Amino acid sequence: MPDTDILISSSSLSKLCSSLQSNDKKKRKNTLLELRHSVFSENSDMTIEERIQHVFKSVLRCLSDQVEACRELALTILLDIVKYVPEDDVQYLTYIIPVLLQRLGCDEIQEKSEEIRLSLMEFIHFMLRKFKPSDLACYVNDLLQIFTRTIVDPFPKVKTASCECVSDLAKTVPAQFYSRCESVVKPLLQNFSHQHSKVRFAAIAAIGNVVRHGNNKCVQDVVVPLAERLFDQAPIVRREVCRVVGFWLLELPDRYSYFQRILPLMLTSLSDPVPELRKEAWDTWHQVGLQYMRENEKELKDKVDYLQEESTHYPTDVPRPNLGCRTLVERNLCHIVPALVRELDDWLVDIRIKSSELMCCLVLHSEENIVHHVERLLVGMYRASNDEDNRVTENVERAAEFLGYFVPPETYCKLILPTIEDSCTSGHLRILAGILRGSQRCLLREKLPQLAAFLHRPEICQNKKAVYQVQLIKCCKSMMTICQEDCRDVDHHLFGVLITVIALTTEPGVVTGAKDLLEDLRQLCGFSSSSDLFKKHIRAVLEDFTTSVDSWSLCSPQRFIFEALLLQAGEVVGLHFDIVIPLVTTVLNPNSDGEMRLKMFTVLSTILQDPETLKLAVDAGPHMVTLINDAFIPNLVWHAGRTAEAIRTAAVVCLATVLENPPSSVNSAYFLNTTSSKLVPQLVTLVEDSSKRTRLFTLRAIIRWVSLLRNHELYKADDVLKIFPVVLGRLDDIDDEVRCAAVKTLSAIFKSLPCDFDVVVSKGPIEVLFETLILHLDDHNDAFRTCVLAALKEISVISPELLLQKVNLKKHNLRNTQGCDDLLLYLNTV
Repeated sequence: MPDTDILISSSSLSKLCSSLQSNDKKKRKNTLLELRHSVFSENSDMTIEERIQHVFKSVLRCLSDQVEACRELALTILLDIVKYVPEDDVQYLTYIIPVLLQRLGCDEIQEKSEEIRLSLMEFIHFMLRKFKPSDLACYVNDLLQIFTRTIVDPFPKVKTASCECVSDLAKTVPAQFYSRCESVVKPLLQNFSHQHSKVRFAAIAAIGNVVRHGNNKCVQDVVVPLAERLFDQAPIVRREVCRVVGFWLLELPDRYSYFQRILPLMLTSLSDPVPELRKEAWDTWHQVGLQYMRENEKELKDKVDYLQEESTHYPTDVPRPNLGCRTLVERNLCHIVPALVRELDDWLVDIRIKSSELMCCLVLHSEENIVHHVERLLVGMYRASNDEDNRVTENVERAAEFLGYFVPPETYCKLILPTIEDSCTSGHLRILAGILRGSQRCLLREKLPQLAAFLHRPEICQNKKAVYQVQLIKCCKSMMTICQEDCRDVDHHLFGVLITVIALTTEPGVVTGAKDLLEDLRQLCGFSSSSDLFKKHIRAVLEDFTTSVDSWSLCSPQRFIFEALLLQAGEVVGLHFDIVIPLVTTVLNPNSDGEMRLKMFTVLSTILQDPETLKLAVDAGPHMVTLINDAFIPNLVWHAGRTAEAIRTAAVVCLATVLENPPSSVNSAYFLNTTSSKLVPQLVTLVEDSSKRTRLFTLRAIIRWVSLLRNHELYKADDVLKIFPVVLGRLDDIDDEVRCAAVKTLSAIFKSLPCDFDVVVSKGPIEVLFETLILHLDDHNDAFRTCVLAALKEISVISPELLLQKVNLKKHNLRNTQGCDDLLLYLNTV
């Protein structure tokens, strides 16, 4: 350690400086420690200035020492010296700058230590703040040469410090920096993609000052890399981009020439996901607009004086930019829109998202002036609205809604409808729905008939894709939300669109949405129930089908719509049997597609099961006759194949339903007389059909048919003799359920015989009936035995004596003695 009692003199300092030449690195280090103490010690016959002058050059040479510790100590001494000397004493710069240039500014940096390189940059940073700009001006070239190397230094902290030095140099000597700034632009841009956010932050801050105080032509080189940083994951980096851009918009000398390049960056920052950053961007942008108004006060005077600041029709919950901001964007739209449309189709999803956000902001700022560019914007919006990323489509839809606020329907209908007519996608409808949602009611009202009729066109509304149907519903909802009661004039078109969606969709969610909208339409039209809505519109829709029903196939949209209309209308269908039944009969023609007929029978059975539908039927008798003769009976004829079998089952189900629930207005006698001749033979055939369900429902239909004939005194002996033998054969069916149904059918046939039935003449068939039933009293199935026993008791009224005789005759051959005894007891009682 240095001795504090020794008086420091010129000779002692000279001796210490000589020791710095020693080959002993430890001695050199200790000498530097002594020098540091000696220079600033109070125990000396020399002034501090003299001591500094004496040792300065020797210490400066130590910056090239081979020992890192010595270089570090030398730099510490130099920093203390520079801190002490006056700011106007620039002689030291003459020696320091060349040494620093040699250590840091060569093609290959001489200083190997990262920590010392960082300390050297901090030393330079201190000197930039210490000395006067006029004294630093002559060293700009040397400093920039240093910075071009250190900005790309491998050590991140050196990069950050270098960026800070560049910023200070640009602000300190702008006049000299102006013409030489381009040398640091490229190195700074290399740091824009560095993995450390602090380095990216420092590089962006530095580029802001370089462009502001340097040659503004650099804007063209930096604006694209700067825009890429708006996608940065670090909020501090995005915030710095916003600050730099705002700084340029406010202070860049030649900013008017570069507004078209800078504005998109500022507008994009207004949609940043971080609320604090977004607020800061809006505050900066507001200041830019105010400054632009001040700078163009004379030009904007009329707008300021007469333009209404608060718009009567403006998006809610969205801040309206000031006049300066709006004018600034308006005057640069022609440069921004083409690039924006291109980037909406970029292969990078992040760029597409930011572009769609920028579009929203651009439309908001442009307001009515966007009309001149809407055609070009729509081209990009159509493509982006089909984007695979939901964030892009949501932003584009929002931009479309903003367009609706500022572009009148008269204008956008001329642009959108012809495009959709040529090639309509879900994206086109998404854009249309958004624009409609933002439209003004008084203006949209005039175009409502045209829009509703357009959506109702078959080529527009008859689409089976769920995503398409969702947007179609949105279009209808937008019109109904905006126009409210005005939609009563186009309710038939809206009704047709929604029924079409319900008919063609396979998604439950879409069905729910369309039905909810139908309910909204009912309320808008002032109807008390949905039935009233269907009463008003169903006939017109049905009449449209009469011209095309002959050409329907399984995939025909009209068939789907017809079926959906029948199912949704409920009892209202009964009021229009005069149209419905001919349509159904045509569809069920045996020459039609089998699967189409099968689906129509399914719908028909649903309708016929609703008693309310048949109650409302006007003059239903002839319609029911037509339905049975022309639709049911032809489809009951046997044909090979599973589809034909399913059709027979569906047809007999519908027949059984009609017979069990005949319309109250039907003249049953006329109905029975006009159908019996064709129907009974067909039913007899179907009793032996290969399908279990067909056999079951055929037996049920026979029971009901016999009951109707008996009720109207049309039941004849021939009917009994035609039907019962076939039904009797079903007692041997392989299915127990069919066997039980056959027993019940026999009971229905014989429990009350027609007047012309002669028991004596028909003794043979009756004996066969009794003997067969008695034989089945011994069946293995308990339930079936019980059913047979009940049937025997019920039909015993035909000839109790004959049945008693047959039972006594067969009793000794039967295992079911209990059943025989029970039957005998009953017969004896009778």
